[in-house]
Amino acid sequence: MKMSTSIRQLLLVVMCLFGLNASAQFSATLKQGSTNDYSNVGAQFKLTDVAEALGTDTATLVAQLSDIKNSKVFAVMDSTGTVTDYTGNPGEFWLSTTGQVCKYPNGAWFVGQNFDEENNIFNVYAGQYPNYFKASDTLQVKAALILGDKTATFDITYQVYVPTAPEAELAISKLQLVGESSVAIEQYPRSGFDTDKVYVKLTDIADKLGCGKEDFSYLINKIAYMPRLDATYGTMSDSLTLYTTNDGWTKRALSAQGDALWACGNTGYAADDNLYLQQLAYNQDNDTLSCTIGQYPNSLKVGDKPYIDIYFVYGSKAYKVTYTVNIIEAPFNSIEDMTKVGETTITLKQEARTDYTADPITIDMETIKAALGVEANSISMQAMDSNGSLSSTSTANNGGYWLTQTGVITGYGPTAYWFVEPATNGDYGTLNVGQYPKNAHVGDTARVALYFVAGEKYYLVNVELAIVPMEVNQNYVSKLNRTLNIQALPGKYEWSTYECSISLDDINAAIGTTSPTLYALISDTLRKANPDSYPETMIYTKQYNMNPTPGFWVDKDGKSRGWVSDEQSPWGMYIKTENNKVNFYAMQFDADPAGTAYSGQFFLVNESNNEMVTVTLNYQVVSKIENITVVGTTDIMLPVGDIDQEVDYDFAPVAEALGTDVNTLFANYPLVGMTASGIYSDGVDPVNAGLMFDKSGACNNEGGIFGLNISEDYTKFITFANNYEELGENFSIPATIGFKVTDENEQTKLYVVNITFMSPDAYTTGVNSIKVNTKNDGKIYDLSGRQISKPAHGLYIMNGKKYMVK
Repeated sequence: MKMSTSIRQLLLVVMCLFGLNASAQFSATLKQGSTNDYSNVGAQFKLTDVAEALGTDTATLVAQLSDIKNSKVFAVMDSTGTVTDYTGNPGEFWLSTTGQVCKYPNGAWFVGQNFDEENNIFNVYAGQYPNYFKASDTLQVKAALILGDKTATFDITYQVYVPTAPEAELAISKLQLVGESSVAIEQYPRSGFDTDKVYVKLTDIADKLGCGKEDFSYLINKIAYMPRLDATYGTMSDSLTLYTTNDGWTKRALSAQGDALWACGNTGYAADDNLYLQQLAYNQDNDTLSCTIGQYPNSLKVGDKPYIDIYFVYGSKAYKVTYTVNIIEAPFNSIEDMTKVGETTITLKQEARTDYTADPITIDMETIKAALGVEANSISMQAMDSNGSLSSTSTANNGGYWLTQTGVITGYGPTAYWFVEPATNGDYGTLNVGQYPKNAHVGDTARVALYFVAGEKYYLVNVELAIVPMEVNQNYVSKLNRTLNIQALPGKYEWSTYECSISLDDINAAIGTTSPTLYALISDTLRKANPDSYPETMIYTKQYNMNPTPGFWVDKDGKSRGWVSDEQSPWGMYIKTENNKVNFYAMQFDADPAGTAYSGQFFLVNESNNEMVTVTLNYQVVSKIENITVVGTTDIMLPVGDIDQEVDYDFAPVAEALGTDVNTLFANYPLVGMTASGIYSDGVDPVNAGLMFDKSGACNNEGGIFGLNISEDYTKFITFANNYEELGENFSIPATIGFKVTDENEQTKLYVVNITFMSPDAYTTGVNSIKVNTKNDGKIYDLSGRQISKPAHGLYIMNGKKYMVK
């Protein structure tokens, strides 16, 4: 979830400020229209006044507020008392419509705070869960700052404003036209989808329609219409449709005789479109209407003058605004008339790609600036267009270009081969180079001449791209196995919010990096469709086909497929490194019902030493998300033999993490195991029953062939096999169990243990490797390699030697 917390006044904020003493109370009323994002409105108070109310100075208060992740100075007071544990981003609380603190995404709105010390501002802001409020509503919350024994409270009234409009008359001939305006702009013929911002002054539009300015600002995207084209004949009909229909795309209408008119009507996106109009907005402070207008690439020529009518319809009244686009000839910039001051060539190799991932190249802007004799802000990056003329008309991000294979500017689409674009807008120092998916093939070469222009001088940078075979040296060794589970409610295109992560400390300890590369397995269908990109010798892939990256659309078995359909690509995943963790996120493509479960293996690879962490990711669609907090994780090895095996284990740290003691834990709470479907089993008595597992390590209490339980004195793991011969020789089987504690409020804590079950010989080898690799540092380890601070009775390793504690 991306949430704006910048200090800004989006709408009218009415604030009342009361006396400032130890029991001081600040109050504010905030007003905002219903939203489809996480935007917010804020009430701004003087930071010095707030500090005075708390009996402190500004510097002390700022120090507390700056440590927002750890400090509990900001709180919400609801019916349960004072809540200081954030349920949104740091410094934010999600709230129900009654003002109760709740967890994302169960909340309807949120409240948070930030500050601006330089301008003496303390800001309390509020916003909504996107698309939640369909009608006007008034919400209230009491927020507070708590510093020592002093409290400053903030009574916030948040008004969601959802104005309504009378039913619109959609027949143009029946409308009462109360006013009209027009605006004309000039554009060159374009080969990309770049747009121009267009403004028109409409001082009296709201009055003429019979609604207030504020209502008009909120309603604009609900009452703006375009003429509809007849679907059969392409003529203009006597009918209107919302301008957002078909994303504002239009094409020229035909007359009754079949001649093309300059008038454009709303139509579906297609190659015969001409213009598109989007992002209508009204600024009531200066009575200005704004929008963006662009062209379908290469569809218009010099002399064309298409226009679009927008009708703002309020009941039977309408105000018409006409936008005319005059297509004029672009100035011809001839290289022959300019002076070249330098030239360099940059070569780059890439594999053929099925996504938009890019590689950076570095441009020596210091040399270019010196050669041109100007500063960077006086330099433009240009390339050749289809007319053989230099052009700075951008067709990609940040002033960059989509290009043909020969380096001619083109628009995004199947005709594009690759792109070159600045990594940051306004900075040419780093350019990202990527491909249009599936248009490049092994053996291809591409080239573009980039002109860095200042006045009549230019510096030429040639970028050469070679498409090379995929490297297939993938002899990765797995050093750590982890099973992770994600729960999600049924939904379409919604990323999971369930906590699912591996700490960077664990990853670094296992494979020696805090910046691992994500890999997936390759599906057979993807390999067959793209044999050049996915040769038979390739096991893993890091060709990401999910946005955001790094991530993958995967098939039902969790293998990379790329998005195709809900049947072939039913779910997707990506990772993000944050808060010293690698967090895993997943989504289903279509609205799978509760009970649907997917599973796949993914890999976090250290490419410098070819070691990796193997992650089994289970994704379950549930009717209710179980509120589970993982309070600890550890990895151990346990032997399984033809007779029962006992391994000493100190369960005190497990019980402590769960908020209890060992005796209470095993006398009252269950043990659970990870099943083949990726969910935990029903709980079992850890001492008198235990868990059973199949050959894959999946918990199967009905048909497993080996198992474990806890000894009656709560000091040992005991493993046993009902059919030891089926396990084979020198086996190593990963499994996951959990110690589970649920309190009276149905809050569940889980301590996860990742187990590698091993044959006795393999287990002995594993223990000996611990002995060999252990330094003479005086630290104590159990036989699974865990460091122990207070050993109980049993066998341990210290300074590379085994010893017994009795």
